[in-house]
Amino acid sequence: MRAALFSLPERRGRGLCPGRIRLHCGRPRFEPFCLRGMERDPANAVLEQRGDRSLERALRGGFPLPVWLIGPVP
Repeated sequence: MRAALFSLPERRGRGLCPGRIRLHCGRPRFEPFCLRGMERDPANAVLEQRGDRSLERALRGGFPLPVWLIGPVP
């Protein structure tokens, strides 16, 4: 699915970033976890990071990024 990016992930660069998809005004929004966040609230989605520039542009421009769902959306 595609979701708007809420903030930049703590770890940037390449790789997978866990986070949560939450509905905001009826639209999906991806909230990246810091590593400590997964202890309190399990991830339900993963974002593939392909470089800082694309993530920063997505955050500023508000366009949705592809994320993989791994659990239910609250």
